Amino acid sequence: MRPNRIVKGVIIAGVLMFGVIAISGTIDNFRFNRTVAHAREWLLTQGVASWHIDAGYVLNGWWLYAHPHNPPTDARSEPDVPFVTGTTQLPYKIGSSSEPLYHVVRSFSGRSLWAASNTIC
Repeated sequence: MRPNRIVKGVIIAGVLMFGVIAISGTIDNFRFNRTVAHAREWLLTQGVASWHIDAGYVLNGWWLYAHPHNPPTDARSEPDVPFVTGTTQLPYKIGSSSEPLYHVVRSFSGRSLWAASNTIC
């Protein structure tokens, strides 16, 4: 295709659309993570130990496993990371929907642009 006005217009529109989707998706992800962090802080104020909370791989990785003094260890003195180094089900799980083995203690709402639900339970 020769770079005429139509081709340039389509390219510019495509780049702008991609930029809007990328930026709004990033904002939505930050809002979701902020709501999960709020739910985790609430659980901590209720006396739940931080290593009993499954807040997802990324956030647990930051809160527990990025610093070697934080995570609980197993009998081999290695970090027990759920679904990575172990199969331990944690007593508390933060997610966007309830799971059969868990009951909802409290729900938290946050603003969402792309997610199907803006509720964390």
